[in-house]
Formats: sequence, structure tokens, C-alpha cells
Amino acid sequence: MLRKIIFALVGLNLALLLTLTTTSAQATNTDITTYTWDFARIGSSHLVCQQIVVRPKNQTLPNSDKQAVTIRTSVVSPSYCADLTKPQLDNYN
Repeated sequence: MLRKIIFALVGLNLALLLTLTTTSAQATNTDITTYTWDFARIGSSHLVCQQIVVRPKNQTLPNSDKQAVTIRTSVVSPSYCADLTKPQLDNYN
């Protein structure tokens, strides 16, 4: 009986030691996010700050060495584009 208790305690200590000393997997974000000045819509002269997010898909393209991606764009606050040069629209009033 004492032998079983000792083995149980050794096993518990080993499990606890492994749990406390191993590092968890670090999550990585593979999304590529960029900001740019762009027109609000086709034919518009109104410039807005746009966020462009490119996210790789876990999908292989047949007969290609390229990777499938999802592209999402959204209009964001101009403060995100503050460090970018805003294009001058000389042709528009």
C-alpha cells in the first residue's frame, strides 16, 4: 500500500513539474494589415483611409505554387493614415 502511495506521489510531482516548466505554444498572427489612402468608391473624388487585411487560407491552389488568401478592406479613422502622404487631387474640386 505504501508503495502505491509513493508511486502516485512521484507521478503527481512529475506531472506537476512538466506542467509548470513547459511553455505554452505562442499564438502567431499571419494576417498582413496595411493602411492606405484610397477613393471612397469608384468615380468618387473623396479620399478615405482604408485598412486592408490579407489573411492566408489553409487551402492549396491546384497546379499553382501560390497561396489562396482572403482580402478584407474597411474604411477607418484618418488617424491610421496620419503618417502616410495623402495624395493631392489637382483635377478635382
